[in-house]
Amino acid sequence: MSIIDAAIPACGEDARRALIRAHPTLNGLDFADYRFDPLAVPGRRHELRVTFLKPPPALTAADLAITGGARVVGIGITAVEPGPGEMLRVFVTDVGDFSIYRLFVRDPSSWGIDPLLAAVAVNFKAGCPTDLDCRVEHVCPEPEGERPLLDHMVRDYASFRAWLLDFARLRNPSWHETHPAEPATALVELLAAEGDRLAWMQDAVGTEAYLETCRLRVSARRHARLVDYRMHDGRNAYGFVQLDVTAAGTVPSATQFLTRIASPLRGEIAPPGPLIPETIGLDLDADPAAAGATVFEATARTRCDPTLNRLWLHDFGGRLCCLPRGATAAYLYAVRADGTIIRPPLEPGDWLLLHEAKGPETGRTPDADAARRAAVRIESVTASEDPAFSDHADIMADEPAPRAVTIAGEAAMPLLRVTWSRAHAPGFALTITGRDLTGLAIPHAGQARGNLVPVDHGRTVIAGTADGSLPPPVTRGRTTTLTLPRAPLTFQPMPAEPRFDGAGRLADPRHQLDGPPEAAEAAAVLIVDAPGETPRVWRAVSDLLQSGAFDEHFVAELDREGRAQLRFGDDAFGRRIPQDATITARFRIGNGRAGNVGAGALVHAVRPPASELVDPADPAAPPAPFPSIAAVWQPLPARGGSDAETLTAVRLRAPAAMHARQFRAVTEADWEAAARSLPGVADARAVVRWTGSWHTTFIALHPLDQADTIALPGGGAALASAFAAATAAELNRWRIAGRDLAVHAAQYVPLKLELGVCLKPGYFRNAVLPEIRAALVGRGALFDPSALRFGGVLHLSAIVAAVVVVPGVSSCVVRAFHRYWALPAGELEAGRMEFGPLELPRLDADPSRPENGVLVLQIDGEG
Repeated sequence: MSIIDAAIPACGEDARRALIRAHPTLNGLDFADYRFDPLAVPGRRHELRVTFLKPPPALTAADLAITGGARVVGIGITAVEPGPGEMLRVFVTDVGDFSIYRLFVRDPSSWGIDPLLAAVAVNFKAGCPTDLDCRVEHVCPEPEGERPLLDHMVRDYASFRAWLLDFARLRNPSWHETHPAEPATALVELLAAEGDRLAWMQDAVGTEAYLETCRLRVSARRHARLVDYRMHDGRNAYGFVQLDVTAAGTVPSATQFLTRIASPLRGEIAPPGPLIPETIGLDLDADPAAAGATVFEATARTRCDPTLNRLWLHDFGGRLCCLPRGATAAYLYAVRADGTIIRPPLEPGDWLLLHEAKGPETGRTPDADAARRAAVRIESVTASEDPAFSDHADIMADEPAPRAVTIAGEAAMPLLRVTWSRAHAPGFALTITGRDLTGLAIPHAGQARGNLVPVDHGRTVIAGTADGSLPPPVTRGRTTTLTLPRAPLTFQPMPAEPRFDGAGRLADPRHQLDGPPEAAEAAAVLIVDAPGETPRVWRAVSDLLQSGAFDEHFVAELDREGRAQLRFGDDAFGRRIPQDATITARFRIGNGRAGNVGAGALVHAVRPPASELVDPADPAAPPAPFPSIAAVWQPLPARGGSDAETLTAVRLRAPAAMHARQFRAVTEADWEAAARSLPGVADARAVVRWTGSWHTTFIALHPLDQADTIALPGGGAALASAFAAATAAELNRWRIAGRDLAVHAAQYVPLKLELGVCLKPGYFRNAVLPEIRAALVGRGALFDPSALRFGGVLHLSAIVAAVVVVPGVSSCVVRAFHRYWALPAGELEAGRMEFGPLELPRLDADPSRPENGVLVLQIDGEG
């Protein structure tokens, strides 16, 4: 039975024991402890030591009882003995289970025991290890207030307002005035507006928390960054503008070039010419005539000279001459108005245009192929001359005709040899001297032009907080942001460590304009003038994770409308923007595919103000004069412009970023795949060897361009030092600790191939033999070096198949087919030749270098 009345309240703090101890007569049970003695006689092995608040009364076994238990029930009491002090020893028949039992006095009032303390809890397993506290906590819950009836479908302003008005009438039935001007109604509407904002934020938090559901570009950008995927915001287009000038000068960076303006500008009576002077006061925002113009700006300072308007490629007196596809050098000369030939004033770093100026078969300008144009950047210039021609030329049809030397002692023709990198090599053959259908030579079909200015899409805008054209920064918590007033912000390729002058102008030229949109950076800088500090230039970075506490960096993030929001650091990752600072923003607008204009679209140049003529890399130098521009020509279409990456594209690509290529190579196959991924490598073969104290990976490389190999005496080959160093440096990114790396050239195996060919009737050997050679040797042929691969098997049937398809070949027989330095070993009979893992077949068919392969062609019969 239970002696505890359910009406007795549960208390978090029990003071009953202190009251009973102070009472003159009442006693009570305090706690009970179980003891087990295996050596005791039966009936006395299980003992409960019950402690009272005062000396216990003389209770017997019949006066006590035990209740409770889950599996062990009906525990009886065998004996009761007084113990020391306030203890009473109670012997029981058995040990209980893990549940809580209750020992109580049957008639507490007759023994002077308080009814509330006449029972005590007994735990027979108190000695077993446990992490739980056996104490029972009695917690009185806080009183519950009145809960209004909530409608969880209320999520916007109108529904919040209606619900609040209904609740107000429910609490105050006498209130009926709901006029908007009434103070209570205004308060209700304020609360409804705040509820609408909070509901939107709750929905936004749940929506923007996942890449699959987010709708904001900023959220998608940061989700993608977590998996090391950089969401790009597009990039601007780039191109080139060639200028014809009548006076020398320098075109500074950020000089503007515009598409055609067909209407007169404000205050003018005629459309503008090639050069828009500064006096016109061009307003690209307010002037309707210029509002639709696309603006490009120069990316590097460019020297211009009238002698560079037209340059001539020297053919050394030949006919049907051309610069072959992939050429990296040419001889140039310029001609003055009096016919004097001079070396053009070109320097390394200048851009040069190679183009087909007229049809090589007709000599007419409209027949020129516009696709045969290429811009190359000069790497080196070398003075040279041609003693077969003099330093004067006859001007015929506005073109020079160099005079051949007929009298001893005449001055030789001055030439300038210019070179450029293979990356800029034209992908076409440029005809220098053509021939028409009558056999007459057509000189100067291919020409060159200087005064080539690199440009890219975008217009510079300057705004500041001092005049209110730039809104002040906004701080929420630890984040400070600044919104640019114009859009779309330009994203452009930038130098690795850009330098700026005090006005925020880029001091470094930008010549590498063909990068991917992922590598483009925001074209924006800030000049921050904080109290007590000198004005500082803050620049944009892709993220602030690598920025230090004092780095003056910011991140440009675009919203759905294309507006740019600049986010600053928090003094841990990037410096926080100073308070009360005056900020001037210099940024560019214009981005994406809108800048991919066609060739010839840019026709106007805008003369920059005098302040822009100062070189930002050398502010102390006097301003360079601006050239007198007579014509503006855009020879190549602008390209590279791409729009910002969409959220759909990010959702598709970002999850796969975790599976991107890792720069780690362990096996030989890993090293081979890594080497093949490098530019300029046609094939690679790796071998890992123990070299005494560590493992070394030896990689044999087969370059795409044979100019990257050096011929050794006896037919061997070595890698060019520059190519080997660059390749080893790139491959070092894959190397793991404890492994060494060495690169070397492939083992080229020269072949001896002798063929007997029968011709079809009507064909002659002088016409067929060059075609057979071209089918076997040279670019695109069977033994094209760039198409060869390591190891494998060379089948004789492939050689025969390449020969018999040549027009005029009736049949083909192979008489010799073996390695050049070795005797035949049955390759001809087997119809195949096998190569080792590091070997490549080679057949250059160069009579001067038989060690690189020998080809013998014989005609067995002619038709």
